[in-house]
Amino acid sequence: MHLNYQKQFTTLKIDKHPTIGLNQSIGFIGSCFAQNMGMKLDDLGYPQFQSPFGVIFNPVSIANILKSLKKEEEPWGSVDEEFFSFNHHHKLRHASFEALKAKVKSEKALFLNQLKSAKHLFISIGSAWCYKLIEREIIVANCHKLPQKEFDKILLSDSEVLQALKEMTNELLQINADLQIYFTISPVKHLRDGVVENSQSKARITSALQAFLKDNKQFLYFPALEIVQEELRDYRYYSNDLAHPSDWTKEYIFNRWVETYFMEENDRALKELIAKKKRLAHRPTKG
Repeated sequence: MHLNYQKQFTTLKIDKHPTIGLNQSIGFIGSCFAQNMGMKLDDLGYPQFQSPFGVIFNPVSIANILKSLKKEEEPWGSVDEEFFSFNHHHKLRHASFEALKAKVKSEKALFLNQLKSAKHLFISIGSAWCYKLIEREIIVANCHKLPQKEFDKILLSDSEVLQALKEMTNELLQINADLQIYFTISPVKHLRDGVVENSQSKARITSALQAFLKDNKQFLYFPALEIVQEELRDYRYYSNDLAHPSDWTKEYIFNRWVETYFMEENDRALKELIAKKKRLAHRPTKG
């Protein structure tokens, strides 16, 4: 679908903040929306990096990951003869506990060095719903297929979301005082929580985040959720599961994001990369 499709709706006005200079590396952490944005840049050959600890939806777990970067201890666990950290996505598991610890230590060092030298980091928050491990009374990033009875499902309060935002930004600025931090709320619907519950969650994150940004104007906000909910406003812009944005929608949001934050020279360079990719994709095959 061509991007001229946008002419069928009223474009949401977004104030431009051309902060990203030519070929400046951009970091991403949080929900699958952040991962998709980073992968789109990577696919174009543009410098980017992502948290090695996988997709993380709730703000407390994002803060926990950042606070743990300079530490070796983790809330370790095991299931089905594999070890993991409750702070990380289930993809980071290993049959050897020592091998897992070495892997996590290595990934922390790499991510920490990337953050120290980065200019920009985007944080995408997906949900205010999270799971608390009853036995240890800790909020987990992933349940790692443990029995549901071992967890309480909770909706974070405004104050808990605010505290997580303060912790993650304080930690990041201690790592890199010059880091420009951007926030966005994932437009993906968490329908497994329930339709009403998804609305509660997005409203909770929106309320707390806007209150935080009002008092911390050095951080920026990109309205990905608002683009989908208030600008597109139609299920044709979703994929077949009616929860995730369609490929066209992700492309549209990506373009809005670029035009909002990329400096003119950088914007031109990225458009050249996009044009080059399209030419290569349409190159006729021999034979």
